[in-house]
Amino acid sequence: MDAARLAAALDQGEDQAQRAFAAAPGWSAEAAAALALQRGRPRLALAWSRDPLLRAAAHLRLGAVAEARRELAPLSDAARSTLLRARAGALAGELGAEALAVQARLLARQEGDAGALVAAATLLGELALPTDPRLSLRTLAEGLKVAELTGQEADAHLLAVLA
Repeated sequence: MDAARLAAALDQGEDQAQRAFAAAPGWSAEAAAALALQRGRPRLALAWSRDPLLRAAAHLRLGAVAEARRELAPLSDAARSTLLRARAGALAGELGAEALAVQARLLARQEGDAGALVAAATLLGELALPTDPRLSLRTLAEGLKVAELTGQEADAHLLAVLA
């Protein structure tokens, strides 16, 4: 099965995606889980993945902050794990979320992780929006510029915050 067929099944619903995945034994569970998360099916991502970063992201999409934190607990302080901790803090309304997001942005720059840098800029822009719209706009523009320079499509969440 190719990614396009699984994506189409994911768009039709969880039952169709489960059947399509079961019918394609050569398909990587982790690749399928990543695609499921990308297509808005976090429950399927949890069912198929064993990767703690992907699982934490899926838990956060479901609003399950405590479960996400359990997945992240054994991980080191790399850009993506720090970013997910920041997102968990933001969902929980914690004051330290912004500091974690700043740290995640710094780590993403150091690691050369463009995807994490865009996500950190998005979170920082989202957090700054209520109190400093100009700072939010500058931060979101940074995320758009990184996406442009690395040839990525503009992040849908970043564009939603920008709107």
